[in-house]
Amino acid sequence: MRYIRLTDSKKRDARVQYVSPSKKKAGGYRNLEGEEIKSYRFINDTESYSPQNLLALHDDREELAEELINGDPEIDMEKAGRLIDYSNQVWIANNGKVLYSAKLVETTYTTEGDVKSTKDFEDQEPTVVDDVALPWTGIMRPISDVVRSFVLLKKLQIGHLDGLTFDFLYEMAKSLQDNKSMLFLGGGPTGKQPLVFQRNGTPFRGFLEGRIKEDSYLLVLHLSNLELKVPK
Repeated sequence: MRYIRLTDSKKRDARVQYVSPSKKKAGGYRNLEGEEIKSYRFINDTESYSPQNLLALHDDREELAEELINGDPEIDMEKAGRLIDYSNQVWIANNGKVLYSAKLVETTYTTEGDVKSTKDFEDQEPTVVDDVALPWTGIMRPISDVVRSFVLLKKLQIGHLDGLTFDFLYEMAKSLQDNKSMLFLGGGPTGKQPLVFQRNGTPFRGFLEGRIKEDSYLLVLHLSNLELKVPK
């Protein structure tokens, strides 16, 4: 169970919980006989037989091409095709060597895909913590506008902890339903920062949706990190 502190339109805040809605298990694949199809991983090639090493061993590309035609120098006959049951992921440099202490950098690209700027990576602290309330920004956007303008990647269901927080969230959900809108949510004192739920986590925009039915409510925080724009 994880917690978040929200503020309503009356500047009151409360500590509530949020959960990720459970997902149905995806159905598997079966063959014509009805048997379950399983996926397996196999060794494709090894470092000694990689294209980079083969090129380094042959100054003459024509000579290497001739060897590839006449034989299989790119295949490790002892290891290629073996079943992989457990493995560790490592980072590999351009020369095929394992990176033991990689330097992380943050690169910004233009809309054309060109590098705009590069700087050393800095740790980003979370902006969503249970002891700091997310402000009520008052920025309402029609639901139809949100679903057409943003890719909603994740959703979190907000829930109450007691009777007082039930009333708090119910009134919030009712207000959103009456306005037929979603509330834009952000981090920081004014809500202008992105929502980051863990250290170095993905920054999101938040859109709070509310519904009520008789004495029950549904409050969902939709998360997006991609805005849809018409190309110029």
